[in-house]
Amino acid sequence: MVPHISDFGIAKLMDQYPAALQTTGIVGTIGYMAPEMAFSTKATTEFDVYSYGVVLLELITRKMAVDSSFPGNMDIVSWVSSKLNETNQIETICDPALITEVYGTHEMEEVRKLLSLALRCTAKEASQRPSMAVVVKELTDARHVAGSYSKQNSGPSNS
Repeated sequence: MVPHISDFGIAKLMDQYPAALQTTGIVGTIGYMAPEMAFSTKATTEFDVYSYGVVLLELITRKMAVDSSFPGNMDIVSWVSSKLNETNQIETICDPALITEVYGTHEMEEVRKLLSLALRCTAKEASQRPSMAVVVKELTDARHVAGSYSKQNSGPSNS
């Protein structure tokens, strides 16, 4: 899978140019568009947060936003939610290679936190999504925790 990430931050750019703030139709990529985009012509930062959450889900599951393995007309957000409602076990949605690598380690908790963040980013209600500042802080904090844990367990350096 080759990730192609673009157009995050469009809403912020459009805020600088109020005349260009509205679109005449739905603009976006299927699977990455926030649910409320169907009813709005005004770009918001919540749209960007939703799309970023979809990318996080893709990284965790190793599936595409719209994947042929999903039943019916599901996208990744509805598939993950459905699987978690059925089993409440993240192992059913995570990339098997990721689970093999982190299962039974402290890193499994980091995967849980990342999944929780992705689900909050893709909340159906835009007002329930975190700001990108909160997203960045949580990702940075998780990286520092993981980094400090690996330093503690690596033992003394021979250099």
